[in-house]
Amino acid sequence: MSTRKSIVFICFLLVILTIWRMPASLVTRFLESSPHIPITLLNTSGTLWDGSGRVSNNAIREVNISWSIPIFDILLLSPSVIWKLDVNDSVLQGKSSISDKKINTDLSGTIGSVFLNRIFSEYDVRLDGSLRVEGLSMTTDPSKSFSINQLDGLVIWAGGEVTYMLAKSPVTIMSPVFELELFNKKPSIIEARLNSPSYSFPLLLASLTEKGNLNVKVTKAFTEIFGNKWPGQESEENIVLELEEYIF
Repeated sequence: MSTRKSIVFICFLLVILTIWRMPASLVTRFLESSPHIPITLLNTSGTLWDGSGRVSNNAIREVNISWSIPIFDILLLSPSVIWKLDVNDSVLQGKSSISDKKINTDLSGTIGSVFLNRIFSEYDVRLDGSLRVEGLSMTTDPSKSFSINQLDGLVIWAGGEVTYMLAKSPVTIMSPVFELELFNKKPSIIEARLNSPSYSFPLLLASLTEKGNLNVKVTKAFTEIFGNKWPGQESEENIVLELEEYIF
């Protein structure tokens, strides 16, 4: 091998080694320069290709994250990230890929009672048990603050004790199994149906728009599950309560 070829080969190896050893902190810099991705990454370690840290945003406190970037996917011009989030008794894992300037994500896992009660404590609600996320897939547009082009998946509550406040007194009930079906018929609108194996109709319908408008429709059967007998002669599947609120 000639001297020139040797120098070129060595330089090539140095470039590859430099790229391979890029620090995970580069992800932090990328997120800081992307205002439409409301996530902060802290305490990074490892490399850009195989790293870890802690993420947080306005909705959640710090959560552990680890990730790896398959080099083979990059060579196929289909970059992706395999990631895992965990905190206390909750674990979510999945794969996100980039295609046509959109982010496609598939995820599954468990959201435990510690994390759930951290969220629901604001509403004086306490849950025992966990949520299981099954086959949730979505496509988002990172150039917009809220844009979900596709959403499909299932979140299952195995049932258990639920305690809530009614007339300033705690009430505890045994909740049945609930299955929350997530989908969207139109971009930027999240829709949900709450089902239960004990009922042949949806117990609750909900939608959330990109403007933060949350609409919830509650059936008579759902109110009675939580110990509130609804007055009147409506059938169980009738909508008896509709709530609408801007949440962001």
